[in-house]
Amino acid sequence: MYQKQREWITTCCPELSQSQKEQYLAILDNLEKQKQALSQEEVMAYAAKIRPVLFGSNGEAVLDPKPQDKELYWIESTPIATVSAAFYRKVIGRADGLKEIGRIESYHPFHGYYIFLRPSTADAIYQCPKDILDKVCAFAFVTPDLDVRTTCDFNLEMHKLTIVYFEGEVPQEIAATPVEW
Repeated sequence: MYQKQREWITTCCPELSQSQKEQYLAILDNLEKQKQALSQEEVMAYAAKIRPVLFGSNGEAVLDPKPQDKELYWIESTPIATVSAAFYRKVIGRADGLKEIGRIESYHPFHGYYIFLRPSTADAIYQCPKDILDKVCAFAFVTPDLDVRTTCDFNLEMHKLTIVYFEGEVPQEIAATPVEW
């Protein structure tokens, strides 16, 4: 699944130490295991109950929240495996009453040009820690800024973001919105 990245790390990165190469290969192994652990049907079932949110303020949601961006907003769902869950940030309402239950560093393959940041809902589900997956009702992608030096790991040829997971209630009108692969 991540053969291109494996080849790059093992053959084209002379500046990396053996230890660094092993760390990168372990990340790729873990991502592959996570993807193999859930079927497409299982991911679709989770996507029906786990919806995207973003931090923001004054009705605007952002991927790179500042200290004042403490509110959460439900954003419109996109096809869960092929479209960024964070790029098309159409706010559909405030997400009040959610409680953070987890935060992880996540990886997302470049899709075309590295500047196109496309973390998907499927990525958030695959990478969710299994001990909280059944409690999660929402997730948010977060990065300190949108500078490629922050969001890109060029050795892995992937974006690196934080995913914040929340528990709580998804409003019925949002939960009723169908999900697409």
